[in-house]
Amino acid sequence: MAKVYVVTAPERIRGIYASWPECQAAVKGVSGARFQAVTSREQAEAMLRGEGREVSAGLYGFVDGNHLGGVGVVIVERREGEDPTIVEEIGMTVVQVFLGAGLPSLNSKKTIQAALGKLRNVLAELGALHLLLRVVAENATLTVVHDYEGIAAWMEG
Repeated sequence: MAKVYVVTAPERIRGIYASWPECQAAVKGVSGARFQAVTSREQAEAMLRGEGREVSAGLYGFVDGNHLGGVGVVIVERREGEDPTIVEEIGMTVVQVFLGAGLPSLNSKKTIQAALGKLRNVLAELGALHLLLRVVAENATLTVVHDYEGIAAWMEG
């Protein structure tokens, strides 16, 4: 499926870009640039209008990682008839997430950084999921929200 890229900030580069090279050229070197790939122009236009999706009651874990090894987790709860509330926000690096996690192939800063060099944002995306599952209550019912398709391939249940 073809993607389009939407830049929501800063205002001077805000817009919809038809390809990753166009978007990359617009955001490169721009401090605070916020952008995302979406599946349709309509979805991109809705984002620029500030329209979001309404989430039903429940607990949500938003996970993300980047090619530099940054990991982010935001846990949001929405109770029936109430607005969503942020329960917890966590920002870490893949080294912080995996060091001491008991994974034999990621047991030192050196091995984690080597894996990051090979896997880039994939390791950080998986690190965000790993972190989320460590901090959420063991028997919690949780919807994981992610932008990396591989996450769905790695989690079950």
